[in-house]
Amino acid sequence: MITFCENITKSMGEQFSCSEFNGFIKVKTPYLYPDGDVIDIFVKYKDSGFILTDLGETIRWLLTHSISDFLSEKKDQQIADSLIIYQVETKECSLKNVIMLKIYQLR
Repeated sequence: MITFCENITKSMGEQFSCSEFNGFIKVKTPYLYPDGDVIDIFVKYKDSGFILTDLGETIRWLLTHSISDFLSEKKDQQIADSLIIYQVETKECSLKNVIMLKIYQLR
């Protein structure tokens, strides 16, 4: 049986790699933050679905690389709109998306 990590590499290419990390599967992507840091996504099985999270890295990056401690009202609204559009929630400074698997029985 093929593992989750093998499936990622097979379906998405060798630029993506996986490893175990604190109860999550860490998916290293070929994507970068503007400063060159690698964007990692963390996956965890939960109930009948998955949790996808960045474990707070995007918000950490924004806070450490912004000129001021507070974003403008326009930037705040852009971030809020993006979270709604992509059905992403923030929890404990992490971006998180819960994907529920829908199992259909073929008749």
